[in-house]
Amino acid sequence: MATGSTAVTRSAAATRGTRSSPAPPAAPARLKRSQRWYLGALIVVLDAAIVGPLIGRGSLHLLDVGDYPDSPHPAFAPSAPGFPPGVTNRAPVEAVLYWLFQAIHWSPVYLLPFVALAPLALAGFSRLFPGRALAIGTATVLFTVNPFIYERMANGQLYVLMGYSLLPAILALAVRPLRSLVATAALGGGIFALSVALSVHYVFIGLLMLLTAVLAHLVLRQKRAVQAGTAIAGSGLVLCLYWLIPAIRAIRTMPSQVTGLDLSAFHTLSDPVWGLAVNVAGLYGFWRPGAPLVQGQLSGWPFLLLAILIVVVLGLRELWGGGAAGRALALSCGVLALVGGLLAAGAEGVTGGIYTWLFAHVPGFKVMREAGKFSALVALGYAVGFGAGAEAIVRPLTPKASRVLCLLCVAVLPLAYGYTELWGFAGYAGPTQAPASWAAADRAMAQGATALALPWQAYLQVPWFGNRVVDNPVPGYFDRPVISADDTEAGSITTESSDPRSLFLQFCLSEGNRLTEFGRLLAPLGIRYVILARVPGGQSFAWLDRQHDMRRVFQAATVAVYQNMEAVPAAYEPSQRLVLQDWGQVAALAQRTSLTGYLIQVRHAGPGPLTAPAAAVVPQARAPAVIRAATGTSVAEPVNLPAATRTVVLTDPAYPGWGLPGFRTTTQFGVTVAFTRPAGPGRPARLVATYGPWRLVKACDLAGAFLAVVDLALLAFALTRVRRRDRAPDTGPGAE
Repeated sequence: MATGSTAVTRSAAATRGTRSSPAPPAAPARLKRSQRWYLGALIVVLDAAIVGPLIGRGSLHLLDVGDYPDSPHPAFAPSAPGFPPGVTNRAPVEAVLYWLFQAIHWSPVYLLPFVALAPLALAGFSRLFPGRALAIGTATVLFTVNPFIYERMANGQLYVLMGYSLLPAILALAVRPLRSLVATAALGGGIFALSVALSVHYVFIGLLMLLTAVLAHLVLRQKRAVQAGTAIAGSGLVLCLYWLIPAIRAIRTMPSQVTGLDLSAFHTLSDPVWGLAVNVAGLYGFWRPGAPLVQGQLSGWPFLLLAILIVVVLGLRELWGGGAAGRALALSCGVLALVGGLLAAGAEGVTGGIYTWLFAHVPGFKVMREAGKFSALVALGYAVGFGAGAEAIVRPLTPKASRVLCLLCVAVLPLAYGYTELWGFAGYAGPTQAPASWAAADRAMAQGATALALPWQAYLQVPWFGNRVVDNPVPGYFDRPVISADDTEAGSITTESSDPRSLFLQFCLSEGNRLTEFGRLLAPLGIRYVILARVPGGQSFAWLDRQHDMRRVFQAATVAVYQNMEAVPAAYEPSQRLVLQDWGQVAALAQRTSLTGYLIQVRHAGPGPLTAPAAAVVPQARAPAVIRAATGTSVAEPVNLPAATRTVVLTDPAYPGWGLPGFRTTTQFGVTVAFTRPAGPGRPARLVATYGPWRLVKACDLAGAFLAVVDLALLAFALTRVRRRDRAPDTGPGAE
C-alpha cells in the first residue's frame, strides 16, 4: 500500500511539474522535397528576371551608390576613421565587400544585394510560415517585387536593400523563437546588428518592428515571444556598441549639418491624383523621381493595389483565427503596416507634428530625414498578410487545376503591380564601362598623387551611362586619392558638408573666372591634379586653361587632366605667419604669392570678397620646408621633424580632435590641420599626428569584433546543448 501511495505521489508531482513549466516549442513543420524544389525554382526565376539583364561587362552606375566598393579603385568612406558625421556602422561591411570584390571580379558578385534579396526573404518567411510553401512563396514575391524596393534598387540604395532583406528573418525569430532563448538572442541579435551595419536607418526601423511584435504578444500573453523580441533587441544593441559609442561622442562634439530643411527636401512625394495617403499605402513616394514606375505607366494601378490589400486583409483575418500565436502575428503585422505608413508620410502626414518632434528631439533620429524608408515596415506587413491570404484563398479549392489557376492569379498580382522592377528596371539601367580614355588619363598622372574631380557635383548626368544622373564616377575609377563634391543637392539644400576642404573648394570654384593662380589654392590641400570629366556642366570650367600655374597634360573627348605646377607637399613648414579676414583674402593673396610659405590664420573661415590683405605681406625669405612628399595622407602617418621645426602644416581636413605631441593644434586658414610648437629647445623627432576619435573607433572596432565572436560562440553552444538534450535518453520515472 505504501508503495502504491508513493507511486501515485510521484505521478502527481510529475504531472504538477509538467504543468508548471512551459513546454518547449514544437519543432517547425518541414517542407516536402517537391515544395523545396518549387521554392528554389521561384528564387531562380525572380533572380533571373531582376538580375539577369544587369549582368554584363562593366559596372551598374546608379544615382546613390555612395561608398559601395564595386568600382575599379574603391576607397573607404571618409567617416571610417571617425571623421564627421562620426557614424562608423558600415565600416565592417565595407571591409568585407572590399576584399570580396578585390578577390572575385565577376558581375553577379557585384550585384550581391540584388541576388541575395529573394533568397534571404525566402529564408525569413520559411521560419515565419513553417511547412507552408504557398504562403512562403507568395509572401516572398510581394516582399521582393514592390514599388518601395524597386525605387531603392533603381536609385542605388544598395545597403538599404540588403538591410531590408533581413527584416523577415528578424521578425520570424521574434515571433517564432528557437527552442533556446540564448540561441534566439544570439542569432536574432546578430542579424539585427548586421542590418544596422548595412544601413543605420534600421536602428529605428528594426527596433520599431521588434517593439510592435513584443507589445502585440504581450497583449495576447505570448510570454516566450515577448522574451525573444526583447532579447533580440538587447543583444542587437550590444553588438552595435562598436559604432554607437563613437556616434554618441560625435553627437556631443560635432554640430549636426542636418536641419529642418531636410524634412522638406527629402519629403515623401504625393500622387497628383490620389494624394499622399494612397501613395504611401501603395509603397510609392521616393523623394527623387527618376526610374520608370508602374504608377506612371498604368493609370489603373490603385485597383491592383486594392486587390493586393484584399488578399492582405484576408490573410491577417486567417492568422487571427489561428490561435493566440496567429493572433499576435496578425496584430503585429497590421500595426506595422499602419504605423509604418504613418511614419513614412513624414512631416506632411496626419502625424506630421509627431514626426517633426521626433526629428528635433530624439538623438540620432535625424538619420530618418527621408521618412519614406519606414515603408519597409509597410511592405513587410503586406507580405506576411499576402502570404497567409493567398494560402487561405487557394486551400479550399478541390480540383488541382482550379488551385493552380487561382494561385497563378494571386501570384501575378504583385508581379503586375511592380513589373518595372523586372528586366533591367524596364530598360532604365544596365552595365556600362567607362571610356578607354579614362585609363589613359589615369596613366598620365603620377602614381598616388591626389586629384580634384570636376565638375564639382556629387551627381552627374553622364552621356556614356545613358544620360542618366548617377553618383559621380570619378573618385572610384581613378587609382589615387580623389577629392570630389559631397553636396546634397536636394531641394533648397546645396550642401551640408562638414569637410572644410569641400567648403573652401566650393568657394574657390565659384570665383574661378577671376583667378589666374588656381594651383596655389590647391597646393595647401595636397592637390596635384585636376580631373575634368567632359559631361554637361564641364564647359563652365574653361577658365582652367587660363591659369598660369596649371598645365593640361591630357586631353580627350571624355576627360581632361590638368597638373598643378606649384610644389605640392603633404606636410610642410611655413616660414611666416599671417592673419587674414576670410577666404576671399586668402584667394587674393594666392594671386600674388604661394600660400605654402605662410601659416595663415583667418578671422572668419568662410567666403568673402577677393580683396588684398590689409596687413603687409612680407616677401618669403625661403621656400617652405617639405617635411613629407605628397603621396596621400592618413590619420596616423609618421612625420619626421627637424630640430628647429616650430610649425607643421598637413593637408588633412581641420576637424576637431587632431594632436601632435609637444605641439599646439591650429589650422591653415580654417581648412587643413596645423601644429605649432612653443618656444624652447627642440630635437629631431619622428612623431605621429593622430586624430583623437580614430583611437576610440579602433578600440570600439576591436571590441565589436570580440563581441561578434562571443555571439557566435553563444549561438553554437546553445544549439549544441539543444541537440544533446534531444538525443539524451529519457531517464525519468517509468523509463526502461
